[in-house]
Amino acid sequence: GCFSYVDYYYKKCLEIIHDQNNTKEEAGIYNGLGFNRIVSEQFVQANEYFNKALLLFYQLKDTYYVAETLYNMATNAILAEKYNEAYDHLTTCLKLLNSIKYHKMKICNMSKVYGMIVYCSYKMGIEYNAHFYLNKMERVLYHIIHADGEPDYFLWDDDLFFYYFTSGLLAKSDDLKQAQEYFDKARFHMFRSEGLLFFAYAIFASEQADLYEQQGMHEEAQ
Repeated sequence: GCFSYVDYYYKKCLEIIHDQNNTKEEAGIYNGLGFNRIVSEQFVQANEYFNKALLLFYQLKDTYYVAETLYNMATNAILAEKYNEAYDHLTTCLKLLNSIKYHKMKICNMSKVYGMIVYCSYKMGIEYNAHFYLNKMERVLYHIIHADGEPDYFLWDDDLFFYYFTSGLLAKSDDLKQAQEYFDKARFHMFRSEGLLFFAYAIFASEQADLYEQQGMHEEAQ
């Protein structure tokens, strides 16, 4: 429904921008079209739009927006279960941001990028790498995870979802009760962040079902 309206709006904007010869705006619209395709689960078309954006930003030598486009492509690749691709996009994104001395992105905190890398590493079976980036996440989020008193979650729910979700994944092989406690916290932050929900629920639901099965909770797993 609404996805077609968003597409229509972006494509109308694209027609106007073409006439103005505004390459940066054109690339931004391709990113928007790509993200809209992710939400509607059209992953191949999403990647086609992101590649168009990537090429234009590369031609403009706009390092930051190349990095942001790679982040979008990683989101798309994770939902398409192409974890190696997502991992490569995310690590390249980090290298580019480091090269211009950026410590956060306009669309997310750096700890969320670390969390996505942890998830990809786990799915690829590289647990030492998952633990390495989880530790980097924890250093960034320490002031919230170990807050004195009531923590302020504002603008940190995405990051905290990935922190607790991936902590739970890594705990599954040793302590199912601890893993479930982490997953319960991840669920709390997932539902607090409306913008994350479409992405997070897709990867969380199957892992939670698997964890329920391991705990013998077969009805909950359905």
